[in-house]
Amino acid sequence: MKTITNYFILFMICVCIIGGIYSTIAKSINSANNHKYDIITNEIEMIYNSLDNEIAAVIGKKTQMSSKVILDLCIKYKFDITLLLAQAKVESCYGTKGRALKTKSVFGVGAYDNGVNRYYYKDVNDSIEPYIILVKNDYLRNKSVDELLNHYVNYKGERYASNKRYEKIVTKVRNRILSTTNIYNLQNELIKKMEALHGIN
Repeated sequence: MKTITNYFILFMICVCIIGGIYSTIAKSINSANNHKYDIITNEIEMIYNSLDNEIAAVIGKKTQMSSKVILDLCIKYKFDITLLLAQAKVESCYGTKGRALKTKSVFGVGAYDNGVNRYYYKDVNDSIEPYIILVKNDYLRNKSVDELLNHYVNYKGERYASNKRYEKIVTKVRNRILSTTNIYNLQNELIKKMEALHGIN
């Protein structure tokens, strides 16, 4: 009986030791993850602020478009910011010219050559998400941005704009944005950091 008691005590001691070791390891892993989480969070904030500043510099002060709305929606939908900025510039100079003054439709969505305007918005920023969804779902199906700018048609073969030089015009503006800003690289880096952060949680 004494032997069984001794074995039981030994067993309990082992359990406590193993439990203590496991607890120490778990705390170390948790501490390391928290540290990594804090580092990535800080990096995300820095990249986000840099992106916001660069977008704001591109669209300028005359527009009512919000650089933060642009950034948040492009991150949400993983949409190329440089494409959005290029089209916003070509279509309405970021909502400051043409029909957009009346419709608040920055990207000319729903504006036809015969003068018909299908969509009106209360604010220019309200036109950003519908544009992203339209282009992502209808025009970027199984295409890269570069492929789209080679032939800007949707999955039905319909052109975004009637101007036959539209692709070249948008490409030229986008290339200028790509060559004078770090928006493209910063966006990709931000997405990677956010995915890494999600992997820690």
